[in-house]
Amino acid sequence: MICKKCNKKHDGSFGNGLFCCMNCAKSRILSIETKIKISEGLKKSYNEGRRSRIKSEESKNKLSLTLKKQYKNGERKSPMLGRHHTIKTKDKLSKLFLGKTFKERYNKEKADIIRKKISKSSKGREPWCKGLTKETDDRVRKMNELKKGSIPWNKGLTKYNNDILMKISENQIGRKCSKETIKKISNSLLGLTGNKARNWRGGIAYEPYDKGFNNNFKRLIRKRDNQICMLCLIHRERLNKSLCVHHINYDKKMSIPENCISLCNACHMKTNGNRKHWSPFFQSLLSEKYNYQYENNLPIINLEVKNDK
Repeated sequence: MICKKCNKKHDGSFGNGLFCCMNCAKSRILSIETKIKISEGLKKSYNEGRRSRIKSEESKNKLSLTLKKQYKNGERKSPMLGRHHTIKTKDKLSKLFLGKTFKERYNKEKADIIRKKISKSSKGREPWCKGLTKETDDRVRKMNELKKGSIPWNKGLTKYNNDILMKISENQIGRKCSKETIKKISNSLLGLTGNKARNWRGGIAYEPYDKGFNNNFKRLIRKRDNQICMLCLIHRERLNKSLCVHHINYDKKMSIPENCISLCNACHMKTNGNRKHWSPFFQSLLSEKYNYQYENNLPIINLEVKNDK
């Protein structure tokens, strides 16, 4: 065979037999067309190689298990073991991810994968603070001190005016507690009845309402409030049952429009606690909407004139 560069005879053992040595092969002059063909061919082969290297889920799981075993046994060590980020890099990372969700950091598909991985890894794990109190552990005490005075992010929000709470409520639809959790709840509440219950108020729940608190009066209050819950603003059409009529100052024998308000069942349950907050809150709401007047947690009306009428 004859070399295309130096025209010397050779045995064809080098490369594809076109050149006799490396120097002759390097010194060849290629046209632009051939260079483009070579680059395209290299790109194709690289992409095909990448496609062939895409791992299945089984192989990924096997790799992850082997890596976990190696880390546990000490065969493999983390590259960050014994090393720490500098203050500058920590600031950059905190600014980069501050206030961003997984969806905002990455795309939607990757965010869903990360969430699933976190939920799988957290299943069956016991929380680090289980059985600890602020009296027995310094970490719990510090966290409790930091939370004092801080306003919770969901204060005043409901599922009807916040997307996050709406998603949480939708995810809870159809979910049922396991038999073990039901037993735990029942065991924790055993014996906490009557005056031992935390919401016990002397048995006022069994007190009768006055005669004026009938179906006609309830319809009148609901009609006045346009069939809307005055707390979360949900309409009657979106509910499975009619709106509850709540006594603002918790006096069952004062069934008058100035002391009653329409609430959905969920909001009505909220009013069982923190009564000092709800009474003035609803009174200010009705005074703004209907110009009712109140003084010392009672509506300013002439009851004698009203009864005569």
